[in-house]
Amino acid sequence: MEPTTETITCPHCNLAQAPATYCVSCLVHIAQYSGVQTHLAQLETQLGRVRDLFEQTPPPPPSGDETIRSLAEVSQGLRRSFQGITRLQREMATLVEVGKIINSVLSMDQLLNTIMDMAIKVMNAERGLLMLKDAQTGKLAMQAERKLETELAGGKSWDVSTNIISRVASEGKPILATDASQESAFQNMQSVIAHNIRSVLCVPLQAKTGEILGVIYLDNRMTSGAFANQSVEFLTAFAHQAAIAIENVRLYENVQKETTAKLNLQRYLAPSVAEDAMKRQGETILGGRRTECSMLFCDICSFTPTSQQLDPERVVRHLNEFFGIMTEIVFRHQGTMLEFLGDAVLALFGAPVPCADHARRAVAAALDMQREIEGLAERACQDGWPKFQIRIGINTGDVIAGNIGSLMRVKYAVVGDNVNLAARIQSHAKPGGILISETTYQQVGEQARVEPLPPLTVKGRTGTVNVFEVLELLAQPADQEAKNLRRSERKESSMFAIFRDPAQSRVYQGTIKNISQGGMQLSTRDEFAPGAKLSLSFKLPSGDKVTDREARVIRSERLLDERGAVYFKVGIEFLDATPE
Repeated sequence: MEPTTETITCPHCNLAQAPATYCVSCLVHIAQYSGVQTHLAQLETQLGRVRDLFEQTPPPPPSGDETIRSLAEVSQGLRRSFQGITRLQREMATLVEVGKIINSVLSMDQLLNTIMDMAIKVMNAERGLLMLKDAQTGKLAMQAERKLETELAGGKSWDVSTNIISRVASEGKPILATDASQESAFQNMQSVIAHNIRSVLCVPLQAKTGEILGVIYLDNRMTSGAFANQSVEFLTAFAHQAAIAIENVRLYENVQKETTAKLNLQRYLAPSVAEDAMKRQGETILGGRRTECSMLFCDICSFTPTSQQLDPERVVRHLNEFFGIMTEIVFRHQGTMLEFLGDAVLALFGAPVPCADHARRAVAAALDMQREIEGLAERACQDGWPKFQIRIGINTGDVIAGNIGSLMRVKYAVVGDNVNLAARIQSHAKPGGILISETTYQQVGEQARVEPLPPLTVKGRTGTVNVFEVLELLAQPADQEAKNLRRSERKESSMFAIFRDPAQSRVYQGTIKNISQGGMQLSTRDEFAPGAKLSLSFKLPSGDKVTDREARVIRSERLLDERGAVYFKVGIEFLDATPE
Protein backbone atom coordinates (compact mmCIF):
# COMPACT_ATOMS: atom_id res chain seq x y z
CA MET A 1 0.00 0.00 0.00
CA GLU A 2 1.37 3.42 -0.95
CA PRO A 3 2.03 5.74 2.04
CA THR A 4 -0.62 8.43 2.38
CA THR A 5 0.19 12.14 2.48
CA GLU A 6 -3.32 13.12 3.59
CA THR A 7 -3.40 15.22 6.74
CA ILE A 8 -5.75 14.07 9.48
CA THR A 9 -6.94 15.95 12.56
CA CYS A 10 -6.03 13.70 15.46
CA PRO A 11 -8.80 13.25 18.06
CA HIS A 12 -6.10 13.17 20.73
CA CYS A 13 -4.31 16.50 20.19
CA ASN A 14 -6.47 18.24 17.52
CA LEU A 15 -3.46 18.89 15.31
CA ALA A 16 -3.62 18.44 11.54
CA GLN A 17 -0.31 16.89 10.53
CA ALA A 18 1.04 14.28 8.15
CA PRO A 19 0.74 10.86 9.85
CA ALA A 20 4.54 10.34 9.72
CA THR A 21 5.03 13.28 12.14
CA TYR A 22 2.50 12.14 14.75
CA CYS A 23 3.50 11.14 18.26
CA VAL A 24 2.90 7.49 19.31
CA SER A 25 -0.27 8.37 21.19
CA CYS A 26 -1.69 10.24 18.18
CA LEU A 27 -0.90 7.37 15.82
CA VAL A 28 -2.68 4.98 18.17
CA HIS A 29 -5.81 7.15 18.12
CA ILE A 30 -5.72 7.51 14.33
CA ALA A 31 -5.54 3.72 13.94
CA GLN A 32 -8.31 3.29 16.48
CA TYR A 33 -10.75 5.80 14.96
CA SER A 34 -9.97 4.71 11.40
CA GLY A 35 -11.13 1.23 12.42
CA VAL A 36 -14.31 2.66 13.92
CA GLN A 37 -15.06 4.61 10.73
CA THR A 38 -14.59 1.45 8.65
CA HIS A 39 -17.07 -0.48 10.76
CA LEU A 40 -19.59 2.38 10.74
CA ALA A 41 -19.44 2.31 6.94
CA GLN A 42 -20.13 -1.44 7.05
CA LEU A 43 -23.10 -0.83 9.34
CA GLU A 44 -24.55 1.70 6.90
CA THR A 45 -24.15 -0.82 4.07
CA GLN A 46 -26.03 -3.46 6.06
CA LEU A 47 -28.84 -1.06 6.89
CA GLY A 48 -29.07 -0.11 3.20
CA ARG A 49 -29.51 -3.77 2.32
CA VAL A 50 -32.36 -4.07 4.83
CA ARG A 51 -34.02 -1.00 3.33
CA ASP A 52 -33.61 -2.36 -0.19
CA LEU A 53 -35.07 -5.67 0.93
CA PHE A 54 -38.27 -3.95 2.05
CA GLU A 55 -38.50 -1.85 -1.12
CA GLN A 56 -37.90 -4.77 -3.48
CA THR A 57 -40.35 -7.19 -1.84
CA PRO A 58 -43.17 -7.79 -4.39
CA PRO A 59 -46.83 -7.51 -3.38
CA PRO A 60 -48.08 -10.71 -1.78
CA PRO A 61 -49.88 -13.10 -4.19
CA PRO A 62 -53.44 -14.09 -3.58
CA SER A 63 -52.41 -17.47 -2.19
CA GLY A 64 -52.07 -17.46 1.59
CA ASP A 65 -49.21 -19.98 1.44
CA GLU A 66 -47.25 -17.75 -0.94
CA THR A 67 -47.80 -14.77 1.34
CA ILE A 68 -46.53 -16.69 4.34
CA ARG A 69 -43.49 -17.90 2.36
CA SER A 70 -42.63 -14.36 1.24
CA LEU A 71 -42.99 -13.02 4.76
CA ALA A 72 -40.78 -15.84 6.05
CA GLU A 73 -38.07 -14.98 3.53
CA VAL A 74 -38.27 -11.31 4.50
CA SER A 75 -38.09 -12.29 8.17
CA GLN A 76 -35.04 -14.48 7.58
CA GLY A 77 -33.34 -11.71 5.63
CA LEU A 78 -34.04 -9.23 8.42
CA ARG A 79 -32.72 -11.69 10.99
CA ARG A 80 -29.51 -12.21 9.03
CA SER A 81 -29.09 -8.46 8.64
CA PHE A 82 -29.72 -7.94 12.34
CA GLN A 83 -27.21 -10.61 13.24
CA GLY A 84 -24.65 -9.01 10.94
CA ILE A 85 -25.25 -5.59 12.44
CA THR A 86 -24.99 -7.03 15.96
CA ARG A 87 -21.68 -8.71 15.10
CA LEU A 88 -20.27 -5.51 13.61
CA GLN A 89 -21.33 -3.53 16.66
CA ARG A 90 -19.64 -6.05 18.93
CA GLU A 91 -16.47 -5.97 16.84
CA MET A 92 -16.41 -2.17 16.81
CA ALA A 93 -16.86 -2.01 20.59
CA THR A 94 -14.05 -4.51 21.05
CA LEU A 95 -11.65 -2.53 18.85
CA VAL A 96 -12.49 0.62 20.77
CA GLU A 97 -11.72 -1.24 23.99
CA VAL A 98 -8.38 -2.41 22.56
CA GLY A 99 -7.60 1.23 21.77
CA LYS A 100 -8.23 2.14 25.40
CA ILE A 101 -5.88 -0.61 26.54
CA ILE A 102 -3.11 0.75 24.30
CA ASN A 103 -3.20 4.03 26.20
CA SER A 104 -3.63 2.65 29.71
CA VAL A 105 -1.89 -0.70 30.31
CA LEU A 106 1.85 -0.69 31.05
CA SER A 107 2.10 -4.21 32.48
CA MET A 108 2.86 -6.86 29.88
CA ASP A 109 1.22 -9.72 31.81
CA GLN A 110 -1.96 -7.72 32.34
CA LEU A 111 -2.04 -6.67 28.68
CA LEU A 112 -1.59 -10.18 27.26
CA ASN A 113 -4.24 -11.68 29.53
CA THR A 114 -6.71 -8.94 28.64
CA ILE A 115 -6.09 -9.47 24.92
CA MET A 116 -6.68 -13.21 25.35
CA ASP A 117 -9.94 -12.67 27.29
CA MET A 118 -11.25 -10.32 24.63
CA ALA A 119 -10.32 -12.64 21.75
CA ILE A 120 -12.08 -15.63 23.32
CA LYS A 121 -15.18 -13.58 24.12
CA VAL A 122 -15.69 -11.79 20.83
CA MET A 123 -14.82 -14.80 18.64
CA ASN A 124 -16.89 -17.20 20.78
CA ALA A 125 -13.99 -19.66 20.75
CA GLU A 126 -13.77 -22.69 22.99
CA ARG A 127 -10.02 -22.46 23.65
CA GLY A 128 -7.16 -20.20 22.72
CA LEU A 129 -3.64 -19.01 23.40
CA LEU A 130 -1.32 -16.15 22.62
CA MET A 131 2.32 -16.85 21.78
CA LEU A 132 5.19 -14.40 21.40
CA LYS A 133 8.58 -14.91 19.82
CA ASP A 134 11.50 -15.23 22.19
CA ALA A 135 13.65 -12.10 21.86
CA GLN A 136 16.89 -14.11 21.82
CA THR A 137 16.03 -17.08 19.61
CA GLY A 138 12.69 -16.35 17.94
CA LYS A 139 11.11 -19.50 19.39
CA LEU A 140 7.40 -19.11 20.07
CA ALA A 141 6.48 -19.31 23.75
CA MET A 142 2.97 -19.35 25.24
CA GLN A 143 2.24 -16.15 27.17
CA ALA A 144 -1.51 -16.45 27.83
CA GLU A 145 -4.05 -19.27 27.47
CA ARG A 146 -7.74 -19.71 28.12
CA LYS A 147 -9.95 -22.70 28.91
CA LEU A 148 -7.09 -25.18 28.91
CA GLU A 149 -7.39 -26.21 32.57
CA THR A 150 -7.94 -29.88 31.71
CA GLU A 151 -4.99 -30.07 29.34
CA LEU A 152 -2.68 -28.18 31.69
CA ALA A 153 -3.66 -30.08 34.85
CA GLY A 154 -0.72 -31.77 36.47
CA GLY A 155 1.78 -29.61 34.59
CA LYS A 156 0.96 -31.11 31.19
CA SER A 157 1.46 -28.91 28.14
CA TRP A 158 -1.29 -28.32 25.62
CA ASP A 159 -0.47 -30.06 22.38
CA VAL A 160 -1.43 -27.43 19.80
CA SER A 161 -0.48 -27.79 16.17
CA THR A 162 3.08 -26.44 15.90
CA ASN A 163 2.73 -26.73 12.12
CA ILE A 164 -0.13 -24.21 12.02
CA ILE A 165 1.48 -21.83 14.51
CA SER A 166 4.92 -21.99 12.88
CA ARG A 167 3.50 -21.37 9.40
CA VAL A 168 1.57 -18.30 10.53
CA ALA A 169 4.60 -16.94 12.42
CA SER A 170 6.88 -17.58 9.46
CA GLU A 171 4.68 -16.42 6.57
CA GLY A 172 2.66 -13.72 8.35
CA LYS A 173 -0.63 -14.97 6.88
CA PRO A 174 -3.69 -16.21 8.82
CA ILE A 175 -4.90 -19.81 8.65
CA LEU A 176 -8.61 -20.70 8.81
CA ALA A 177 -10.14 -24.17 8.99
CA THR A 178 -13.92 -24.56 9.15
CA ASP A 179 -13.67 -28.35 9.70
CA ALA A 180 -10.00 -29.24 10.17
CA SER A 181 -10.68 -32.91 10.95
CA GLN A 182 -12.11 -33.34 7.43
CA GLU A 183 -9.86 -31.04 5.40
CA SER A 184 -6.96 -32.68 3.55
CA ALA A 185 -4.51 -29.86 4.39
CA PHE A 186 -4.72 -30.79 8.08
CA GLN A 187 -4.75 -34.58 7.87
CA ASN A 188 -1.00 -34.89 8.57
CA MET A 189 -1.20 -32.71 11.69
CA GLN A 190 -1.33 -35.17 14.58
CA SER A 191 -2.63 -32.77 17.23
CA VAL A 192 -5.58 -31.70 15.04
CA ILE A 193 -6.64 -35.33 14.57
CA ALA A 194 -5.88 -36.45 18.15
CA HIS A 195 -7.95 -33.65 19.72
CA ASN A 196 -10.72 -33.84 17.09
CA ILE A 197 -10.33 -30.11 16.44
CA ARG A 198 -12.88 -28.82 13.97
CA SER A 199 -12.70 -25.03 13.74
CA VAL A 200 -9.26 -23.36 13.79
CA LEU A 201 -8.27 -19.73 13.37
CA CYS A 202 -4.69 -18.50 13.79
CA VAL A 203 -3.52 -14.98 12.91
CA PRO A 204 -0.14 -13.22 13.21
CA LEU A 205 0.62 -10.42 15.64
CA GLN A 206 2.30 -8.10 13.15
CA ALA A 207 4.08 -4.90 14.19
CA LYS A 208 3.96 -1.64 12.22
CA THR A 209 7.41 -2.47 10.80
CA GLY A 210 6.12 -5.76 9.40
CA GLU A 211 7.91 -7.87 12.01
CA ILE A 212 5.90 -10.83 13.30
CA LEU A 213 5.79 -10.63 17.12
CA GLY A 214 3.81 -13.83 17.65
CA VAL A 215 0.40 -15.39 16.98
CA ILE A 216 -3.13 -15.61 18.39
CA TYR A 217 -4.57 -19.13 18.07
CA LEU A 218 -8.24 -20.05 18.62
CA ASP A 219 -10.06 -23.33 18.08
CA ASN A 220 -13.31 -25.17 18.70
CA ARG A 221 -13.46 -28.95 19.11
CA MET A 222 -17.25 -29.27 18.95
CA THR A 223 -18.50 -26.98 16.20
CA SER A 224 -17.65 -26.92 12.52
CA GLY A 225 -17.74 -23.51 10.85
CA ALA A 226 -17.36 -21.64 14.13
CA PHE A 227 -15.13 -19.15 12.30
CA ALA A 228 -15.77 -17.64 8.87
CA ASN A 229 -13.97 -15.30 6.48
CA GLN A 230 -15.39 -12.32 8.41
CA SER A 231 -13.79 -13.82 11.51
CA VAL A 232 -10.39 -13.73 9.81
CA GLU A 233 -10.80 -10.07 8.91
CA PHE A 234 -11.86 -9.05 12.38
CA LEU A 235 -9.28 -11.10 14.30
CA THR A 236 -6.56 -9.74 11.98
CA ALA A 237 -7.64 -6.16 12.79
CA PHE A 238 -7.85 -7.11 16.46
CA ALA A 239 -4.32 -8.61 16.34
CA HIS A 240 -2.99 -5.45 14.69
CA GLN A 241 -4.28 -3.35 17.59
CA ALA A 242 -2.90 -5.90 20.06
CA ALA A 243 0.54 -5.79 18.39
CA ILE A 244 0.62 -2.00 18.76
CA ALA A 245 -0.17 -2.39 22.46
CA ILE A 246 2.57 -5.01 22.92
CA GLU A 247 5.15 -2.84 21.15
CA ASN A 248 4.23 0.16 23.31
CA VAL A 249 4.62 -1.80 26.55
CA ARG A 250 7.91 -3.30 25.37
CA LEU A 251 9.18 0.15 24.48
CA TYR A 252 8.22 1.46 27.91
CA GLU A 253 9.89 -1.46 29.70
CA ASN A 254 13.03 -1.29 27.53
CA VAL A 255 13.47 2.46 28.08
CA GLN A 256 13.30 1.96 31.84
CA LYS A 257 15.63 -1.02 31.77
CA GLU A 258 18.19 0.43 29.36
CA THR A 259 18.34 3.78 31.10
CA THR A 260 19.25 2.12 34.40
CA ALA A 261 21.69 -0.33 32.79
CA LYS A 262 23.45 2.33 30.72
CA LEU A 263 23.94 4.62 33.71
CA ASN A 264 25.53 1.73 35.59
CA LEU A 265 27.74 0.68 32.67
CA GLN A 266 29.07 4.16 31.99
CA ARG A 267 30.53 4.28 35.48
CA TYR A 268 33.22 1.78 34.58
CA LEU A 269 33.16 1.32 30.79
CA ALA A 270 34.38 3.46 27.93
CA PRO A 271 31.38 5.05 26.14
CA SER A 272 31.91 2.97 22.99
CA VAL A 273 32.30 -0.21 25.05
CA ALA A 274 29.18 0.69 27.05
CA GLU A 275 27.18 1.03 23.84
CA ASP A 276 28.46 -2.33 22.59
CA ALA A 277 27.77 -3.93 25.94
CA MET A 278 24.19 -2.62 25.88
CA LYS A 279 23.64 -4.25 22.50
CA ARG A 280 25.07 -7.56 23.69
CA GLN A 281 24.03 -7.57 27.34
CA GLY A 282 22.25 -10.90 27.06
CA GLU A 283 25.57 -12.55 26.16
CA THR A 284 28.13 -10.53 28.05
CA ILE A 285 26.81 -8.48 30.94
CA LEU A 286 24.35 -10.09 33.29
CA GLY A 287 25.37 -12.93 35.57
CA GLY A 288 28.79 -14.40 36.29
CA ARG A 289 30.50 -16.47 33.61
CA ARG A 290 33.96 -17.88 33.05
CA THR A 291 35.94 -15.87 30.54
CA GLU A 292 39.56 -15.19 29.61
CA CYS A 293 40.74 -11.61 30.00
CA SER A 294 43.75 -9.52 31.09
CA MET A 295 43.91 -7.74 34.46
CA LEU A 296 46.02 -4.61 34.99
CA PHE A 297 47.00 -3.36 38.48
CA CYS A 298 48.66 0.05 38.84
CA ASP A 299 49.57 1.98 42.00
CA ILE A 300 51.65 4.98 43.07
CA CYS A 301 55.01 4.12 44.59
CA SER A 302 55.52 5.25 48.24
CA PHE A 303 52.12 6.94 48.30
CA THR A 304 51.27 6.34 51.97
CA PRO A 305 54.32 8.01 53.59
CA THR A 306 54.16 10.89 51.09
CA SER A 307 50.45 11.57 51.65
CA GLN A 308 50.97 11.79 55.42
CA GLN A 309 53.08 14.94 54.89
CA LEU A 310 50.44 16.80 52.83
CA ASP A 311 47.06 18.38 53.47
CA PRO A 312 44.18 15.94 52.89
CA GLU A 313 42.60 18.39 50.40
CA ARG A 314 45.72 18.37 48.19
CA VAL A 315 45.98 14.57 48.45
CA VAL A 316 42.39 14.13 47.26
CA ARG A 317 42.86 16.67 44.45
CA HIS A 318 45.93 14.89 43.05
CA LEU A 319 44.37 11.44 43.51
CA ASN A 320 41.30 12.51 41.54
CA GLU A 321 43.52 13.83 38.75
CA PHE A 322 45.49 10.55 38.79
CA PHE A 323 42.31 8.45 38.61
CA GLY A 324 40.98 10.65 35.80
CA ILE A 325 44.10 10.12 33.68
CA MET A 326 44.16 6.37 34.32
CA THR A 327 40.45 6.02 33.46
CA GLU A 328 40.82 7.97 30.22
CA ILE A 329 43.69 5.70 29.15
CA VAL A 330 41.79 2.51 30.00
CA PHE A 331 38.77 3.74 28.04
CA ARG A 332 41.02 4.73 25.12
CA HIS A 333 42.09 1.08 24.82
CA GLN A 334 38.51 -0.24 25.18
CA GLY A 335 39.06 -1.51 28.69
CA THR A 336 36.91 -1.53 31.84
CA MET A 337 37.83 0.45 34.96
CA LEU A 338 36.78 -1.88 37.77
CA GLU A 339 38.17 -0.48 41.03
CA PHE A 340 39.90 2.44 42.71
CA LEU A 341 41.78 0.86 45.62
CA GLY A 342 43.30 3.63 47.73
CA ASP A 343 46.05 4.88 45.42
CA ALA A 344 45.76 1.90 43.04
CA VAL A 345 43.50 1.02 40.11
CA LEU A 346 42.30 -2.31 38.72
CA ALA A 347 41.44 -2.35 35.00
CA LEU A 348 40.09 -5.19 32.90
CA PHE A 349 40.50 -5.95 29.19
CA GLY A 350 38.40 -8.56 27.37
CA ALA A 351 35.25 -8.34 29.51
CA PRO A 352 32.37 -7.64 29.68
CA VAL A 353 32.73 -7.22 25.89
CA PRO A 354 35.07 -9.94 24.54
CA CYS A 355 38.00 -9.04 22.30
CA ALA A 356 40.69 -11.32 20.90
CA ASP A 357 43.63 -8.95 21.57
CA HIS A 358 42.90 -8.09 25.22
CA ALA A 359 46.51 -8.82 26.31
CA ARG A 360 47.94 -6.39 23.75
CA ARG A 361 45.41 -3.73 24.74
CA ALA A 362 46.41 -4.08 28.39
CA VAL A 363 50.15 -3.70 27.57
CA ALA A 364 49.46 -0.69 25.32
CA ALA A 365 47.45 0.96 28.11
CA ALA A 366 50.25 0.31 30.62
CA LEU A 367 52.83 2.01 28.38
CA ASP A 368 50.50 5.02 27.92
CA MET A 369 50.07 5.23 31.70
CA GLN A 370 53.81 5.35 32.26
CA ARG A 371 54.25 8.07 29.62
CA GLU A 372 51.38 10.29 30.72
CA ILE A 373 52.03 10.05 34.46
CA GLU A 374 55.16 12.17 33.99
CA GLY A 375 53.08 15.30 33.37
CA LEU A 376 51.00 14.68 36.51
CA ALA A 377 54.16 14.09 38.56
CA GLU A 378 55.59 17.43 37.39
CA ARG A 379 52.40 19.28 38.40
CA ALA A 380 52.44 17.53 41.77
CA CYS A 381 56.04 18.69 42.37
CA GLN A 382 55.00 22.30 41.81
CA ASP A 383 52.34 21.79 44.48
CA GLY A 384 54.83 20.50 47.03
CA TRP A 385 54.41 16.79 46.37
CA PRO A 386 57.66 14.85 45.85
CA LYS A 387 58.02 13.52 42.31
CA PHE A 388 56.47 10.07 42.14
CA GLN A 389 56.29 7.07 39.83
CA ILE A 390 53.87 4.19 39.27
CA ARG A 391 54.37 0.45 39.01
CA ILE A 392 52.17 -1.83 36.88
CA GLY A 393 51.49 -5.57 36.76
CA ILE A 394 49.49 -7.50 34.16
CA ASN A 395 48.25 -11.10 34.12
CA THR A 396 46.09 -12.98 31.60
CA GLY A 397 43.87 -15.94 32.41
CA ASP A 398 40.40 -17.28 33.15
CA VAL A 399 38.24 -15.51 35.74
CA ILE A 400 34.59 -15.38 36.72
CA ALA A 401 33.26 -12.02 35.50
CA GLY A 402 29.80 -10.58 36.06
CA ASN A 403 27.48 -8.66 38.35
CA ILE A 404 28.35 -9.70 41.89
CA GLY A 405 26.80 -8.57 45.17
CA SER A 406 23.39 -8.63 46.82
CA LEU A 407 19.90 -7.36 46.08
CA MET A 408 20.81 -4.18 47.96
CA ARG A 409 24.07 -3.50 46.11
CA VAL A 410 25.57 -5.03 43.00
CA LYS A 411 28.63 -4.22 40.89
CA TYR A 412 30.52 -5.66 37.96
CA ALA A 413 33.60 -7.54 39.19
CA VAL A 414 36.07 -10.33 38.42
CA VAL A 415 36.90 -13.16 40.80
CA GLY A 416 39.62 -15.79 40.64
CA ASP A 417 43.24 -16.66 41.35
CA ASN A 418 44.39 -14.92 38.17
CA VAL A 419 43.19 -11.58 39.59
CA ASN A 420 45.26 -12.13 42.72
CA LEU A 421 48.31 -13.07 40.63
CA ALA A 422 48.10 -9.77 38.72
CA ALA A 423 48.20 -7.90 42.05
CA ARG A 424 51.19 -9.95 43.27
CA ILE A 425 53.12 -9.30 40.03
CA GLN A 426 52.44 -5.56 40.30
CA SER A 427 53.89 -5.48 43.82
CA HIS A 428 57.22 -6.81 42.45
CA ALA A 429 57.53 -4.26 39.63
CA LYS A 430 60.13 -1.55 40.04
CA PRO A 431 59.10 2.16 40.06
CA GLY A 432 58.29 3.12 36.48
CA GLY A 433 58.28 -0.53 35.43
CA ILE A 434 55.70 -2.84 33.80
CA LEU A 435 55.74 -6.56 34.63
CA ILE A 436 53.67 -9.12 32.74
CA SER A 437 53.07 -12.80 33.40
CA GLU A 438 54.10 -15.62 31.08
CA THR A 439 50.48 -16.10 29.91
CA THR A 440 50.28 -12.42 28.93
CA TYR A 441 53.63 -12.63 27.11
CA GLN A 442 52.46 -15.73 25.19
CA GLN A 443 49.52 -13.78 23.81
CA VAL A 444 51.45 -10.59 23.05
CA GLY A 445 54.28 -12.62 21.51
CA GLU A 446 56.53 -10.79 19.08
CA GLN A 447 54.43 -7.63 19.28
CA ALA A 448 56.34 -6.50 22.39
CA ARG A 449 60.03 -6.16 23.25
CA VAL A 450 60.52 -7.58 26.71
CA GLU A 451 63.29 -8.56 29.10
CA PRO A 452 62.94 -11.88 31.00
CA LEU A 453 63.43 -11.51 34.77
CA PRO A 454 64.26 -14.12 37.41
CA PRO A 455 61.19 -16.16 38.40
CA LEU A 456 59.19 -14.77 41.32
CA THR A 457 57.95 -16.51 44.44
CA VAL A 458 54.54 -15.04 45.22
CA LYS A 459 52.27 -15.45 48.19
CA GLY A 460 49.59 -18.10 47.86
CA ARG A 461 51.30 -20.02 45.04
CA THR A 462 53.49 -23.07 45.05
CA GLY A 463 56.56 -22.88 42.85
CA THR A 464 57.67 -19.79 40.97
CA VAL A 465 56.08 -17.46 38.43
CA ASN A 466 57.86 -16.42 35.23
CA VAL A 467 57.64 -12.68 34.55
CA PHE A 468 58.86 -10.27 31.87
CA GLU A 469 59.51 -6.53 31.94
CA VAL A 470 57.93 -4.68 29.02
CA LEU A 471 60.28 -2.28 27.24
CA GLU A 472 58.16 -1.27 24.25
CA LEU A 473 55.26 -2.36 22.08
CA LEU A 474 56.11 -2.92 18.44
CA ALA A 475 53.90 -1.98 15.49
CA GLN A 476 50.97 -4.34 15.23
CA PRO A 477 51.18 -6.67 12.22
CA ALA A 478 48.42 -6.74 9.66
CA ASP A 479 45.30 -8.40 10.94
CA GLN A 480 45.63 -12.08 10.19
CA GLU A 481 41.91 -12.43 9.84
CA ALA A 482 42.03 -10.10 6.83
CA LYS A 483 44.03 -12.77 5.02
CA ASN A 484 41.28 -15.29 5.58
CA LEU A 485 38.25 -13.46 4.28
CA ARG A 486 35.00 -15.36 4.07
CA ARG A 487 34.32 -16.98 0.77
CA SER A 488 31.06 -15.02 0.61
CA GLU A 489 29.82 -11.86 2.29
CA ARG A 490 27.92 -12.42 5.54
CA LYS A 491 25.11 -9.99 6.37
CA GLU A 492 23.62 -9.28 9.79
CA SER A 493 19.92 -10.12 10.01
CA SER A 494 17.04 -10.95 12.32
CA MET A 495 14.83 -13.41 10.46
CA PHE A 496 12.44 -15.93 11.99
CA ALA A 497 13.11 -19.47 10.79
CA ILE A 498 11.40 -22.81 11.19
CA PHE A 499 13.41 -26.00 10.77
CA ARG A 500 13.26 -29.70 11.41
CA ASP A 501 15.34 -32.84 11.45
CA PRO A 502 14.42 -34.59 8.17
CA ALA A 503 14.00 -37.82 10.17
CA GLN A 504 11.46 -36.28 12.57
CA SER A 505 8.12 -34.49 12.26
CA ARG A 506 8.75 -32.01 15.08
CA VAL A 507 9.08 -28.36 14.06
CA TYR A 508 11.70 -26.12 15.73
CA GLN A 509 11.96 -22.32 15.72
CA GLY A 510 14.85 -19.86 15.88
CA THR A 511 16.23 -16.53 14.70
CA ILE A 512 18.82 -16.13 11.93
CA LYS A 513 21.42 -13.64 13.22
CA ASN A 514 23.56 -13.47 10.08
CA ILE A 515 23.52 -15.18 6.71
CA SER A 516 25.64 -15.69 3.61
CA GLN A 517 25.61 -17.85 0.52
CA GLY A 518 27.52 -20.55 2.39
CA GLY A 519 25.69 -20.62 5.71
CA MET A 520 24.22 -18.78 8.66
CA GLN A 521 24.30 -18.32 12.40
CA LEU A 522 21.11 -19.42 14.13
CA SER A 523 20.00 -18.65 17.69
CA THR A 524 17.68 -21.28 19.18
CA ARG A 525 16.59 -22.84 22.47
CA ASP A 526 17.10 -26.34 21.08
CA GLU A 527 20.47 -28.11 21.07
CA PHE A 528 21.85 -29.74 17.93
CA ALA A 529 25.13 -31.63 17.76
CA PRO A 530 27.69 -30.79 15.06
CA GLY A 531 26.97 -32.88 11.98
CA ALA A 532 23.19 -32.89 12.48
CA LYS A 533 21.24 -32.25 9.28
CA LEU A 534 18.34 -29.81 9.19
CA SER A 535 15.69 -28.65 6.73
CA LEU A 536 15.28 -24.85 6.96
CA SER A 537 12.47 -22.54 5.83
CA PHE A 538 12.38 -18.75 6.20
CA LYS A 539 11.28 -15.57 4.44
CA LEU A 540 13.84 -13.03 3.21
CA PRO A 541 13.33 -9.27 3.80
CA SER A 542 12.49 -9.02 0.09
CA GLY A 543 9.49 -11.24 0.71
CA ASP A 544 10.97 -14.23 -1.16
CA LYS A 545 10.53 -17.56 0.59
CA VAL A 546 13.29 -20.09 1.15
CA THR A 547 11.67 -23.48 1.69
CA ASP A 548 13.16 -26.76 2.94
CA ARG A 549 16.77 -25.70 2.42
CA GLU A 550 19.10 -28.58 3.34
CA ALA A 551 21.78 -27.63 5.85
CA ARG A 552 24.22 -29.11 8.37
CA VAL A 553 25.27 -28.00 11.86
CA ILE A 554 29.01 -27.29 11.98
CA ARG A 555 29.27 -25.90 15.53
CA SER A 556 27.09 -25.13 18.55
CA GLU A 557 27.84 -22.83 21.48
CA ARG A 558 25.87 -22.98 24.75
CA LEU A 559 25.08 -19.53 26.25
CA LEU A 560 22.91 -17.93 28.94
CA ASP A 561 20.52 -15.05 28.29
CA GLU A 562 19.84 -12.18 30.73
CA ARG A 563 17.35 -14.35 32.67
CA GLY A 564 19.87 -17.15 33.04
CA ALA A 565 18.03 -19.39 30.54
CA VAL A 566 20.08 -21.57 28.18
CA TYR A 567 20.14 -20.94 24.44
CA PHE A 568 22.44 -22.05 21.64
CA LYS A 569 24.35 -20.15 18.97
CA VAL A 570 24.46 -22.61 16.09
CA GLY A 571 26.70 -22.37 13.02
CA ILE A 572 24.92 -23.71 9.93
CA GLU A 573 26.38 -24.73 6.56
CA PHE A 574 24.08 -24.85 3.52
CA LEU A 575 24.27 -28.07 1.53
CA ASP A 576 22.27 -26.89 -1.49
CA ALA A 577 22.50 -23.08 -1.56
CA THR A 578 22.52 -21.21 -4.86
CA PRO A 579 23.98 -17.72 -5.52
CA GLU A 580 20.46 -16.33 -6.00
